[in-house]
Amino acid sequence: MMNNKMMLVMVVVMTLMVMEASSQYDAQCYHWCRRPSDIKVEPNSRYCCAFTRPTIQQIRGGVHPGTCPPHPYECPGVRVFTGPQVCASDGYCGPNSKCCFDTCLAHNTCKPAIPGVPIVLYNN
Repeated sequence: MMNNKMMLVMVVVMTLMVMEASSQYDAQCYHWCRRPSDIKVEPNSRYCCAFTRPTIQQIRGGVHPGTCPPHPYECPGVRVFTGPQVCASDGYCGPNSKCCFDTCLAHNTCKPAIPGVPIVLYNN
């Protein structure tokens, strides 16, 4: 049987290993996004939406005109999967698209912008 001292050492070592792995994962994230407040799963939580540095084209893409289509409170469960393009900002998307939260994927993806609506700036 293990004595209490040995058990404590093992717990401390395992905790440090988990903390180190977690900090390495966080260090690999280039851009953090925030989930919308009006969704069912993890509202307002932050998640990594870009693990690599954006290209110059993605940075210069700026904020596109229009606004995101409304997202459902929870995933309706029915999707036509065509391989959406994940994104961290509008610069990752085509000129007529916006980087919007996708409830089913729980990540930002490029979606067609709703035209005629002014640019809305917000801080992720």
